[in-house]
Amino acid sequence: DGLWVLTVKNGSHNHEALKDISEHPSARRFTETEVLLIKEMTESGLKPRQILKRLRQSNPELSSTPKHVYNVKAKLRQGNLTVRRFKSLRPQTSAVGDSHLSTITMPSWRQRYPPRVPNL
Repeated sequence: DGLWVLTVKNGSHNHEALKDISEHPSARRFTETEVLLIKEMTESGLKPRQILKRLRQSNPELSSTPKHVYNVKAKLRQGNLTVRRFKSLRPQTSAVGDSHLSTITMPSWRQRYPPRVPNL
């Protein structure tokens, strides 16, 4: 008949309810934009603590820890996490009338912290 039947065998739960939703792991997830920034900052040589500090500048309510940044980096390396580029994140350039690339913008953190070059 397409009907479901729910039978409750034990109505108790194995832990108390959370006092605040920010304690739930889903509140510590990164947005796709933040994952993209983590990927770019990692490629620039920033450490997880530095990455987290930069992310908190734009999102002071971020409750993630450096361990969460490490986990995202590992998933990116393993290919378990894909980063989609949003149209709004792409540099705005026009092929008509613009013969130079002056309209390309870099994230503000990248302007302040250019990519590291190894000492040779």
